[in-house]
Amino acid sequence: MIFPTTSDFEYVCKLLFDTFKIPVKFIEHNGSIVQNYTSTSTSNPLHSDWDIIEWSKLESVQVNFPILQENEYLENFILMPIQTSDKMIGTFIIGPTLIRNLSQETITGLLNDFSKVIGKQELTIYYDRLQKVSRGQLLNIGKLLYFLVFNERIDIAVIVDQNRMFMKDTLISNPPELEISKRRENQAFHPPEYYEIELMQCIRDGRKEDLLKKLTETTVGETGILARNSYLRSQKNLSICGITLATRAAIEGGLEWDLARTLSDVFIQNIEDATDVESVRRVRNESMYDFAERVLQSNKNKYSEMINQCFRFIYKNVYDHISVSQIAESIGISPVHLSACFKKEVGQTLSRYIQEEKVEESKKLIVLTDYSFLEICTLLNFNDQSYFTKVFKKITGLTPKQYKDRGRLI
Repeated sequence: MIFPTTSDFEYVCKLLFDTFKIPVKFIEHNGSIVQNYTSTSTSNPLHSDWDIIEWSKLESVQVNFPILQENEYLENFILMPIQTSDKMIGTFIIGPTLIRNLSQETITGLLNDFSKVIGKQELTIYYDRLQKVSRGQLLNIGKLLYFLVFNERIDIAVIVDQNRMFMKDTLISNPPELEISKRRENQAFHPPEYYEIELMQCIRDGRKEDLLKKLTETTVGETGILARNSYLRSQKNLSICGITLATRAAIEGGLEWDLARTLSDVFIQNIEDATDVESVRRVRNESMYDFAERVLQSNKNKYSEMINQCFRFIYKNVYDHISVSQIAESIGISPVHLSACFKKEVGQTLSRYIQEEKVEESKKLIVLTDYSFLEICTLLNFNDQSYFTKVFKKITGLTPKQYKDRGRLI
């Protein structure tokens, strides 16, 4: 890894600021601000700029890597501490930004949470002036920062995974396993319906990487307010609702009922124990990830590796033409042997399972997109629309039109 010079730091800070119009700082390890590019001198009335500098020097922050962080005032930053083999040089701080506009209820909650004797209008003006940048955009800015500083490419999935590991290291600790040893839910999220559906499906399927990506990258708009006088309380209530939904999804995905409910109790207690908004969200995200991971392991134990390979092949290729012969070839066994083993372990034919998975995907496209039935059957590689309708009705008991008229996923 090639380390940049001081003049490189100045160039990178100015380039990023000129490109994205987001504040960019580089601070030395002692807290001295070496570079500072911003379009406004206004600070958050709830805290001083020095708080941000001290916060960025936490020893738990990983060095030489972009970390996406949100503080308890809902400001988002990218931090990237720079360290050579023998000493800490300093830290890039990109931000603050907001994921979305804040409602008046949220601003009132922040004022109450931090007991600041300042005007609501002053705080509203400050937040209105901040750039609105999605988590996905912030991750890409972090990716660019890494390339500019080290002249090395980095995949966004690596950033997401490393951010998860950082979150896990800073979680409130109340190990679920401890509670499980001792003894063997309301309202849902207010984001768009498709987001909740996709999150819960990731848990149900044990797709932990996809879940993590959605939790980290997706901007879902202004969330609901479940406690008018405290933003922290509102976020705890929303997160508890999320854990309730995730618990149900995990059970539907095959996790044992008592285990899932015990985990739910532990995760909710961890949320209640959190003392700031960022900790609440970290606990919520890590709890959902834990559910997905346990569903994955549970299903792996339920079926042989050969059958799990079938499931993975069908999931990855659901939009392609899939035959038993193709799956058998990818695994390296005969189609006859595969069909027999699948029927014995899963309790239905492999061909039927393929149809069910394609129909499940088509149900999402019918309800959540504007695709025509012809476009959907073409995307999912059904022979023709008539055959698609026949298979769909066989699996669901409804025609695609009847299903669409219901207006929701079932």
